[in-house]
Amino acid sequence: MAVVVVLVAVAVQLMSYAFPPYIVPPVPEIVVALGEVFAEYGSDMVDSIIRFVIAILAAMFGGWIIGLLMSLQRTIGRLGEAFFRLVLATPALSIMVFAVLWFRGIELRIFFVAFTLAVPFYVIAVYEAVKGLDRGLVDAVQQFRPTRWQMLRLVLIPYTVSHLILTTKSIASFTLRIIVFAEVIAATSGVGSAIVEAQANFRTDRIFAWTVILVAFSFVMLATVDRLERALLKWRPENSIG
Repeated sequence: MAVVVVLVAVAVQLMSYAFPPYIVPPVPEIVVALGEVFAEYGSDMVDSIIRFVIAILAAMFGGWIIGLLMSLQRTIGRLGEAFFRLVLATPALSIMVFAVLWFRGIELRIFFVAFTLAVPFYVIAVYEAVKGLDRGLVDAVQQFRPTRWQMLRLVLIPYTVSHLILTTKSIASFTLRIIVFAEVIAATSGVGSAIVEAQANFRTDRIFAWTVILVAFSFVMLATVDRLERALLKWRPENSIG
């Protein structure tokens, strides 16, 4: 990763010799812009991080509950699966326009967009995980005639935790991009709003700086999820081939 970062920095520096600064600024200017962004837009970073954390946690727990409930009744499961696949097929831009038309508050608009686009991934992941549950395990547990709550608490909830974490790894960066995009359209604070301001002022160096910050945050976020996975799933043996 360090080698790739160095190569990208070298490529940007070489491109800066061929293009004017408002198209590709040199690396030293981007470094200076990074310092300016941290000094002037700390509150915007915090706003975006809070929006992201609230949206991803709400989508995770909401999708977890909905997916488990769908798995307990076949008809509801099929209808729910069809509905959430329909939501997945809906363009993100359409959902953003609906949010602007339906909600007055900026925070509610951004939450609606991020939650609506993220929750179907969790719902379908949990629902498909339960459908693929080992039948031998289910039969063994049902010999003790558990109630639905006991089946949910002792088998389904522990089994689906790993799928929640895997889904978070897959869509966390996607959700962050959606929030930034929503801030570009419907917010006056946050990273997206700051990027629009930089674009309006032809501060390409700051756009590069914001890009670096978002990429770095994505790596930190994935590393945090990896640590959470190791802590919650330390009971699970890791298989290897070869």
